[in-house]
Amino acid sequence: MIDPHLLQSAIQKHQSGQFAEAEGIYREILQANPDDPDANHYLGLIAYQFGKFEPAGELIGKALAHRPDYLEAHINLGNVFQKQNLYAKAVDCFKTALALNRDHVDIHTNMGVALKELGQVDEAILSFKNAIRLNPGSLAAHFNLANAYKSQDQTDNAMKSYNSALAIEPRFIDAHINLGSVYEKTGNLEAAKASYLSALKLDETSAEAHCNLAITDLALGELDTAHESAIRATELNPQFAEAFRVTALIYKERGELNAAVANLEKAIAIHPDFADAFNSLGLVLSEQDKPELAEEKFRSAVSLAPEFAEAHSNLANVYRHTEQSDHALTHYQKAIQLKPDFADAHNNFGSLQKELGDLSGALSSYEHAAALKTGFADACNNLGHTQLLMGNFRDGWENYQWRWKLEGVAKRQRRYDQAQWDGGDFSGKTLFVHPEQGLGDFIQFVRYLPLVKARGGQVILEVPAALRHLYEHMPGVDVLVQPHEPALAFDCHVSLLDLPYLFKTDLSTIPKPDYCPQTPSELLDKWTQRLEVYEGLKAGLVWAGNPDHKNDKRRSMAPDLLTPLTSIKEISLFSLQVGRPGEANSSFGDRVIDLAPELTNFVETAAVMKNLDLVISVDSSPVHLAGALERPVWNLLPFMPDWRWLMNRADSPWYPSMTLFRQPAPGDWCSVVERVCLELSELIAEKSR
Repeated sequence: MIDPHLLQSAIQKHQSGQFAEAEGIYREILQANPDDPDANHYLGLIAYQFGKFEPAGELIGKALAHRPDYLEAHINLGNVFQKQNLYAKAVDCFKTALALNRDHVDIHTNMGVALKELGQVDEAILSFKNAIRLNPGSLAAHFNLANAYKSQDQTDNAMKSYNSALAIEPRFIDAHINLGSVYEKTGNLEAAKASYLSALKLDETSAEAHCNLAITDLALGELDTAHESAIRATELNPQFAEAFRVTALIYKERGELNAAVANLEKAIAIHPDFADAFNSLGLVLSEQDKPELAEEKFRSAVSLAPEFAEAHSNLANVYRHTEQSDHALTHYQKAIQLKPDFADAHNNFGSLQKELGDLSGALSSYEHAAALKTGFADACNNLGHTQLLMGNFRDGWENYQWRWKLEGVAKRQRRYDQAQWDGGDFSGKTLFVHPEQGLGDFIQFVRYLPLVKARGGQVILEVPAALRHLYEHMPGVDVLVQPHEPALAFDCHVSLLDLPYLFKTDLSTIPKPDYCPQTPSELLDKWTQRLEVYEGLKAGLVWAGNPDHKNDKRRSMAPDLLTPLTSIKEISLFSLQVGRPGEANSSFGDRVIDLAPELTNFVETAAVMKNLDLVISVDSSPVHLAGALERPVWNLLPFMPDWRWLMNRADSPWYPSMTLFRQPAPGDWCSVVERVCLELSELIAEKSR
């Protein structure tokens, strides 16, 4: 018979941390009685405490085989299964334990943890609440309940439970950190920062708190302090992959993309299965204009984490920008399926739908994105562009106002102490009208100035330097100024592109371009003499717009695509393509006369256009100039054009002399050029009659 004092001695040594001595006594007992439940249980518990989970499970299981109602053994076997990630088995153990004692707080708490890991969060919450009912002062129960609420985005409940845990133990660092992450999720960044600082006050060496503080400071735009915190986190824990990822995000925001890549590669080296790091690396590579490498990283992210909605959306973005529409469609839909409230995915999916010609689908996606995220400027602006494209000017102009909330546009918004004009009467006052975007936009919308003048007093118009001489006698303008000239006194101001909104323009009330940009008579005579020696129909060619325009790859074409025009007889072709020296000669030889070297300003170009029979151009400032000059102009458009050219029509309500030639499918310039050749042949035949 085993001396009961021997077991008690072993338990005392065990509890005092004398594990080797305790283990020796347990084994001595088992040598005498291999089936002793207590010795097997406690020996298994020592194995558990030293991370030897498999032998721990075997020993505790042997104890239960000989004493099925052994409560502590059921609890500890459940704990062993949890450490082995065998959560279903753990739950079974805890359920058996609860059948023996339903008022045991730790059983309810531990079972809640296992249920949460199994994704049964509602059941886990119930377990944690049962534990708190039994013991309102249970720190573990309050903390784990908060974690469960956090996992379900029940932010109010999570904050309440974390605060309950902190009321029990104010020095509980993990509760401060997790509470901060909930504040961060709700957008309360200052409260999040305060929580992380509270954690660091308790333990300055908490790498996790430094890392989270860096994330918050990054969101607050405090890049220097964010960088300090992130670097400190990596110093405290050189194996902390997330800290390196956050450091990379800060470098990305600072524009130091190579440093961002280096830190993300460190994160992945530490944690090769780190899907977030692959996703972040894809974003940096996209910004470096390396779409193939970005695609590879996003594919790695979704392979590692198939439920990673953001990575699917980012992969779709790469596919969209590389015109792999089918793949983009698949991954946008996957992202939305995984995360139905993912506003950015709905917005980007809308842009893909628009590019593919599904305008009603695009409208629906943009509207859904805007409804999901209050103040979502990009979605509202995209909605406005699409509404304008479809001829819905009433709603389109209003949503177009959201452009001022876009980061890139907001940076160039004019900010004056004087009020923005609201379109009302300004008699006795001075209004300053300033340009906003490109030269083509100025040419298109300057027609509103006579309407502006009719509503009040003095009008000052800022004219881009390149267009100054064309608009010296613009009606409705009292004073012309150029950019960077000393400011004149004014009472209110307005952007040129806000005028259609203020005048509530619809398709039937678009002002006529009554003012024809002025060209000196001597310049007209010069070009008349210069061009009259050429026979046949005289046509000017422009095949490329501003290379910095975000849609340039779709709206510009390779010059070689226009080569079929050179086979048409009784036509003289002239290159008006500036900014690409030698391209006309290398593409067309002497079949196209290159006038670009002589087109040193827009006045010169206007004088040439007035001496041509036709201008053929892609969508860029020359088509606007030709339209304003009332010269016949053929505007070659991509499949999905800019909003101002509308859809399903060959004419433009903005320029009566313009004809629109549209791609029948994305990227199909050949069909456009084929139609141009047919129309040219008919025009030449008609002219020769």
